[in-house]
Amino acid sequence: MIRFAYPEEKKELKKIWQEAFMLDDGGYTDYFFKDCYEAGKHYVLNENETIVSIASTFSHAYMINDRMLKTSMIVGVATKEEYQGQGYMTK
Repeated sequence: MIRFAYPEEKKELKKIWQEAFMLDDGGYTDYFFKDCYEAGKHYVLNENETIVSIASTFSHAYMINDRMLKTSMIVGVATKEEYQGQGYMTK
């Protein structure tokens, strides 16, 4: 089931990010979850009551031809290592 992450799951989402991006993180995960994290901007995929994948978005505004366009962009997607290669990101 895909749903929005609950506020109390923030620590678990951060842990999944840290595991997924540990080789190229450079401190971004700590910064993101401390200063940029917004509730309601993160989707989780559950399998048997366990979060196996996450997709995080970030609100952003672009100026195009003198017109402000408010949008969201995907800033991170991750699947727990033991669930990778099973099609969860495709879902």
